[in-house]
Amino acid sequence: MKKTFRGLTLAAALLTASGSANADENATVYDGDGPVTPVAFVGDMANHSEDAYFAENAAVAEQAAEAISQTSHVTRAAEELRHHERQLNSTAHQQKPAARQHIAQQMPMMQQPAAQQPQIIGQGVQYEPVSVQQLQPAGYQPAGYQPAGYQPAGYQPVGYQPVGYQPVGYQPVGYQPVGYQPVGYQQCDTGCASACDAGCTGGCGPTCGLDSGCDSGCDSAYGGSSKSFASMFGLCTTDGWCRHEALLWFVENRESPALVTTAARGDLPIVGFPTTQTVFGDNIEGDMSVGYRLDIGRYVDDNIGIGARFWWLSENKDDYAAGGDGSLISIGRPYYNDDLNLNDAVVVALNGFVEGNVEAESSIDMLAAEAYARLNLSCSKSCQLDLVGGYSYFQVDDTLRITSTSQTSTSARTFSDLFETENRFNGGQVGLETIIKRGRWFARSLTKVHLGDMEQNVRIAGRSVEDFLTPNAPVIVSNSGMLTMGNQGEFERNVFTFVPEINFKLGYRFRDHVEMTVGYSFLYFDRVALAGVNVDPAIDPAFLNTNGPFPQRPAFDFNDTSLWAQGVDLGFAIAY
Repeated sequence: MKKTFRGLTLAAALLTASGSANADENATVYDGDGPVTPVAFVGDMANHSEDAYFAENAAVAEQAAEAISQTSHVTRAAEELRHHERQLNSTAHQQKPAARQHIAQQMPMMQQPAAQQPQIIGQGVQYEPVSVQQLQPAGYQPAGYQPAGYQPAGYQPVGYQPVGYQPVGYQPVGYQPVGYQPVGYQQCDTGCASACDAGCTGGCGPTCGLDSGCDSGCDSAYGGSSKSFASMFGLCTTDGWCRHEALLWFVENRESPALVTTAARGDLPIVGFPTTQTVFGDNIEGDMSVGYRLDIGRYVDDNIGIGARFWWLSENKDDYAAGGDGSLISIGRPYYNDDLNLNDAVVVALNGFVEGNVEAESSIDMLAAEAYARLNLSCSKSCQLDLVGGYSYFQVDDTLRITSTSQTSTSARTFSDLFETENRFNGGQVGLETIIKRGRWFARSLTKVHLGDMEQNVRIAGRSVEDFLTPNAPVIVSNSGMLTMGNQGEFERNVFTFVPEINFKLGYRFRDHVEMTVGYSFLYFDRVALAGVNVDPAIDPAFLNTNGPFPQRPAFDFNDTSLWAQGVDLGFAIAY
């Protein structure tokens, strides 16, 4: 490198020597006195002859030619220098910055501005030396160079905040840290520290350590409102429940003798005749009834709760009504003729002989009231078993009413019969309720039996009216009907009975304290007195429309039977 720089220095000196300006031979200098004396300018020597001058110029020309030759070598040296500079820039640009400075110092002539550098004239070619800047490789950028608008990786302007940025300590509106408790907060006592846990209901509550009723707001002591539903029923510090259910139940068909029959036009409507049909009685149909059930209670401590249940079933009714002159069908009220020992009938409508109408109705009403206690036998995350026991009251009322009018050309007779029964059950109950939970879904199964006394009451009454349809004829009113004669009166007795009950529900908890359920219920009464089974169909027609004395039939004898009710339960519950 040092040799190269020495050669460049020598070439620069030669270029400087060859760059001397020629003196114009006609150039003169006037000194102010006498004739003008030619004066040699740059390149001329004083007191030399013209030949000597041109001889010297010839020598200078040879030196210029030689300088031009050396210039080509300088050019190649410069190219080699640029190549070597590229290598220096690529390998040790940051490690050896002093090298480039040394090269620039060794080439002072090339660092001069272009206006100060001599020009070498030869064969019409002008040459300008290469500057240090031109010796840099293409795209060269010095250390620390940054283009206009350059931003380093990760650059962020002053005040920049990324999307979703939150400063240190930021908290959204309503934020509460873990374990936050409002001023005056008191923890509800649920007893979860014992065997129960978050999967339990009842005494343990749905969340251990905090009663769910308080969680939704009971009073100010628990961080809620003192006007809440739970506070009204005192369900703040213990678990409670309030269940409402719509009942869609069916009642068993009720037995009775045939009470109303029809036959073809002109035929007698007597049971056993070819065209006779029983249209009411024999098997009184139990249609669907709508009812309501309420179950409410609370736990008095961790494992013991008390509750009450009430349910009511609307009137389950079956009826029949018909009338005419017998031109379409014959209508009658059948009975067994005790005098002739055969089936007979009071004709209501017979073509050409009798016209009239008949109305029959049967209805049954049911209700129940219970007061019970429940004892938690076991409790786990997904299952709870309670022992249930208490007091039970049932009421089953059955009514059968028949009224008919038969009119001939001479008289009209009306018969009214009433059979009414009341059953009152008072006793105890014992059973088990199982609750299985999985997430928000749960199932309840209640199986129990009611044991106790059934008070049975039967009331039978009748009335008949006979009008002879003649002026001034008396109207005879009797205290007997067609099926009610000597058997009239009120009768009562008490029997021991049992009433099994099964209830199953599938529910879903939509919110912390709100449940919707659908279930099935079955209730069986072992012994109940019903109206139909206390009807004696045997009569002596000779005693119709009389006040007695009555024959032995119809007679009364206590008869009872079984009865079941079953159906679908649609429930809505508020549980704490």
